[in-house]
Order: sequence, then structure tokens, then C-alpha cells
Amino acid sequence: DAVPLSHDSSDHSLSEELSSLRTDNMSLKDDLQALKAELSNVKGTDERVVLLEKERSLLESSLKELELKLSASQEDVTKLSTLKSECKNLWEKVESLQALLDKATKQADQAISVLQQNQELRMIAYRR
Repeated sequence: DAVPLSHDSSDHSLSEELSSLRTDNMSLKDDLQALKAELSNVKGTDERVVLLEKERSLLESSLKELELKLSASQEDVTKLSTLKSECKNLWEKVESLQALLDKATKQADQAISVLQQNQELRMIAYRR
């Protein structure tokens, strides 16, 4: 019972093709696993991007708040500068008024002294 050569050859050819398909199948399985791992990495990256976007949004809000506080602080500094200038001007006026008061007090003291001398002279003249 000799098997025809072409039948043996056909079996051998099918066996090689089956072996080749198995090799391709294993390669495709490996590729599929690699793609699944990459997809998982991409999903993880997407989640990190979402978290980073939320963090960026929070940081932008914080920055806006700080900018508003800075603006308010700058306005306060301007007001303080104005108040300091007004205070200096008022202090100069107080010093000027104090000098005028000192001068008026001195003149009043001199007038009192003259009046006292005048009264003493009248008393002396009246006694004579």
C-alpha cells in the first residue's frame, strides 16, 4: 500500500501551512497582548491628563485670587502713601500752629507785663 507521492506532498504542505498559521497565530496573540498593554497605558495617560487639567484649573483659580489680592494690596499701599503724605502735611501745620501759639503767648505775656507796669505807675501816681 504505497501512498501516492502527491498525497504525501499534499499532507506535508498542509502540515507546513498549519505550522505557519500556528506561528502567525502566536505572533498575532503577542501583538494583541502588546496592543492591550499599550491601550492600558493610554487609558492611564488619559486619566493623568484629566487629573492634570483639573489641577491646572485649580491653579488658575488660585492665580486669579492672588492677582486680585495683589491688586487690592497695591491699592492699599497707594492709600497708605496718600495718608502718609496727608499726615506729614498735617504735622507741619500743627508745628506751624504751635509756633504761632508760642508767639501769641509771648506777646500776651508781654502785654500783661506792660499792663502790670502801667497799673503800678498809676498806683504810684495816685498815691502822690
